Amino acid sequence: MSGVQRKMIISHKHKFIFVKTRKTAGTSLEIGLSEHCGAQDVITPISPKDELLRASLGFRGVQNHQLPIGFFRRFERSFAGRHTHYFNHMSAAKIIRYVGEELWNDYFTFTIEREPFGKAISSYYFRERKNHRSIEDYIADCSPHRLSNWGMYADESGPRVDYVIRYENMAEGLKFLQSKLSLDKITMPRAKSQFRKDRQHYSQVLNTQARRQIEAICANEIRYFGYQWGDETQTRTAA
Repeated sequence: MSGVQRKMIISHKHKFIFVKTRKTAGTSLEIGLSEHCGAQDVITPISPKDELLRASLGFRGVQNHQLPIGFFRRFERSFAGRHTHYFNHMSAAKIIRYVGEELWNDYFTFTIEREPFGKAISSYYFRERKNHRSIEDYIADCSPHRLSNWGMYADESGPRVDYVIRYENMAEGLKFLQSKLSLDKITMPRAKSQFRKDRQHYSQVLNTQARRQIEAICANEIRYFGYQWGDETQTRTAA
């Protein structure tokens, strides 16, 4: 599968679409949602280690992520030789193109967003765990899509999903989802939380230059959600 990998879930059983963002506990929620998926639902692959975790919980694994041949007959010029799957961290715009506006509007769509400063640190520890660059160097050289999730679920007019779970208020978001989707519970295993060892508040880790770079790249979500530098209420302990 070529290009940037992307994950998501489409549940026809419960009529929802989960748009998975980066460094927001998305894998944990994806695993939790798998428990409630039916045989016809779309579940895209996650890492081998996380697939083992999902299997150990007895939840459904990868299924139905191959695109039907009819899709390529409709979009032959655009997609010949390219993606043949629904894929990891797939954007709302791409999902809409795959499933159509009617289904997208009929299903309940949601994602997770996280304050950008802690998210940048989490990205650093995940991607640089085998390297020795400083966090300042990582942020200075980092591609914008590694730091900002905005383009995955929003456009110039704002979010295209029905609901955005705030990472900082995950319990509240899960409670809402359970009620909205009529689920008994959503199990949230701790996936990909082992990489960050330093749990200092981001204001003690990022220098002024790194802060300004993150603020510029993540200006849309900072403005829309009202994130403020140094706000202690915007942090959680999980990476």
